Amino acid sequence: MSDTQELLFDITPTEEQQMTREVMQRFAREEMAAAARAADEAGELPAGLLAKTVDLGLNFMPIPETLGGMGAGRSPVSNVLNIEDLACGDM
Repeated sequence: MSDTQELLFDITPTEEQQMTREVMQRFAREEMAAAARAADEAGELPAGLLAKTVDLGLNFMPIPETLGGMGAGRSPVSNVLNIEDLACGDM
């Protein structure tokens, strides 16, 4: 594809998506990565980490707003970006 051809759709993250990505990346790096080994060894999620995910609203993200979640107004692309960023904290 040449530089003069237009893309069928733009996959550049929106400003809101980019801000959310930064929050998720920081959480993954600073909170999840630090707790990953202990969680694996214990076979359970540390209670403090679970509370922090609730504070970020991660427990409601893919659930439609009509059911008490945040997902109704979120695009599937936003959810995938967040999941990708969070996965870095468990590697």
